[in-house]
Amino acid sequence: MHILCVFLSMLGLFCLSSTYENIAINKPAWQQYPYQGKPEWGADRAVDGNKSDLSFAGEQCVISANYRSTAEWRVDLGEVLSIHHIFIQYRTGNVVWSCPEPGYNGEDCSSPCSENCQEGHCDIVNKTCWGCVAGYIGSQCIEECIGGTFGLGCINTCGKCAKNKHCHHINGSCMNGCDPGFYGYQCTKICEPGKYGIGCQQRCSSFCHTSGICHHITGACKDGCKSGWKGAECLEVQDNGKTSTTLYVVIASLVVLVINNAVLVLCVILLRKHRKKQKKHKTYEPTKKENVFTQDISGYDSVVSRNEENYQELATVTADR
Repeated sequence: MHILCVFLSMLGLFCLSSTYENIAINKPAWQQYPYQGKPEWGADRAVDGNKSDLSFAGEQCVISANYRSTAEWRVDLGEVLSIHHIFIQYRTGNVVWSCPEPGYNGEDCSSPCSENCQEGHCDIVNKTCWGCVAGYIGSQCIEECIGGTFGLGCINTCGKCAKNKHCHHINGSCMNGCDPGFYGYQCTKICEPGKYGIGCQQRCSSFCHTSGICHHITGACKDGCKSGWKGAECLEVQDNGKTSTTLYVVIASLVVLVINNAVLVLCVILLRKHRKKQKKHKTYEPTKKENVFTQDISGYDSVVSRNEENYQELATVTADR
């Protein structure tokens, strides 16, 4: 006698919310040998979502016919879906068969499940997690994502982390920054137009044929350079004879102009200093000459006066004789 008595749920992974959902709920079901006269034990009972009464009288489990060598049951999900795991709840007669509190396992339910088991659920006997939280894999969810992956089920690929380093196994963030040409905490965003390099801090050359448009990593101009410029980044002057001669003439003219201006400024400064010095000298000279001239006149008057007195004295002596 083979009797199939189950409650079944198929948990599918939905990436948008990163949660599990019972994708078998209320879907069309079939079993090979239904129990005659008991529609309440039909195939649909396995996917009706009820599992509070696991006895034969609870009418929440599928029960197949007696005295059959096989017991087969099927469910039609209606489309192709990604199934994370299948959970089968057998009829227990309401006898406790698992740990009443999630997160524990073992005969006396004293051993904790791995902290990385999703929702704390694991097998009561072998501790196998029913699913892992984001960033972990393995039967007991103790292994971190490897190979440049992260997130729930380790199915997401790391961005362009600097120096090809792995990203954070849970949230995918690049702890050491991004490779040149990328930005964002996961380094998945390409530099905006007109910028390139590490952290997208450098600006494309204005001499690109289309100004400000260049490769986001190298800075190379995508559509060539403007006339007179060359190189990947269009920062080198094009040397084709005529262009070079014109450039040299312009440079030489600028140099001569700068030198002339410098000489002119120097001459103006020296001329001003000379004029100030000359003005001070002229102010001092007339005063000095005036003093000397006065002294000479004074001395001359003294001499003349003395000669006249001598002359008078001599005239008097001559008359007496």
